[in-house]
Amino acid sequence: MRQVYLFILLLTGFVLFNCNKTKEESTIKGNLIFVIGTVEISNKTGSVSAQKDAVVGEGDTIKTGEKSVAVIQFENNAASIEIQENAEFSISKFSAKEQELVSTKGNFWIQAKKLNKDSNFNVIMPTAVAGIRGTSFYSFEIKDEGIHGICHCQGAVDFQDKTSTYKGSHDTDYAVLTRNGKTITMTPEDYKKAGVNFDSFEHKHSAIENSPLGKKGNLTDEQVARLIKIAKRKFSEL
Repeated sequence: MRQVYLFILLLTGFVLFNCNKTKEESTIKGNLIFVIGTVEISNKTGSVSAQKDAVVGEGDTIKTGEKSVAVIQFENNAASIEIQENAEFSISKFSAKEQELVSTKGNFWIQAKKLNKDSNFNVIMPTAVAGIRGTSFYSFEIKDEGIHGICHCQGAVDFQDKTSTYKGSHDTDYAVLTRNGKTITMTPEDYKKAGVNFDSFEHKHSAIENSPLGKKGNLTDEQVARLIKIAKRKFSEL
């Protein structure tokens, strides 16, 4: 009888352990809450045309075509991501313990949070790795100039450049730009010099109207040209 009792105790403990482990390691899913244009979901099983409310998770890659946008909303408000045109974005890992997203090309806007104090949330981009600490940022390419940039919209981001030794933690309203292994920061003062009224500046990076992440971008071509001119000067001074 004693042996039977011990066996039941051991079995109960084993079941509870595995239940807790399964709960901790279970992956977190996302839904495509907005789809416009040509959007494709691919994984090991193949590729399908994405539809609104499609479920995505670990191992999925989202590709957007010309004038196309997809917005992902993850469970528990862990993250919202607007993937803009001609982009490729992969969900490498997404569980309560570890989150890793990979952007291989194109622009995206993300709002995300760490699910718990011990979790790791990293976004890997072509030239940099961003560590999430409760953050909103916009990742963009200026292909004609060979520039990749991150605008830190809200909260702090731990930034590490993959093409140089640059690393740092940047707060709201700073942009970090990388070009040919060189890294610079763009400050609120730089935006003012480019004619952007930063006192009332609201981060507007969406490619669509009514995005859950925020308003549509409204910088003029002249303002963009001025910002690029300031950035190129800073790169030349390094």
